Amino acid sequence: MELSYEELMDIMTKGLSVDAKAITPPYSIKKFGKAICVLDKGFVYIGSLSIDDKFAIIECAQCIREWGTKKGLGQLAIEGPQSGTILDETGTIVLLKEELKHAMLTEESLWN
Repeated sequence: MELSYEELMDIMTKGLSVDAKAITPPYSIKKFGKAICVLDKGFVYIGSLSIDDKFAIIECAQCIREWGTKKGLGQLAIEGPQSGTILDETGTIVLLKEELKHAMLTEESLWN
């Protein structure tokens, strides 16, 4: 069964059943807020992180192409972007939750 992007987002955000398209809560969604997410293969993103039973969703995601830090990735989580930080807009990312290796929660206000 193939799903469109819109159908996948409906399932992820509204808890719709793929088969019945009825509102059933097959997944419990946990929203973490703004987080730096380190993914499989070394990709690093910043965005609003939500995780359910199968997927991780990073909304309003930006790829952190260059950290621009002197103290590692944790410096970005604590202080926000630095003068040498380069971010690339990427939209919404949906991935299997196993592909999320770790996440660092950060303050939304540091990234505005």
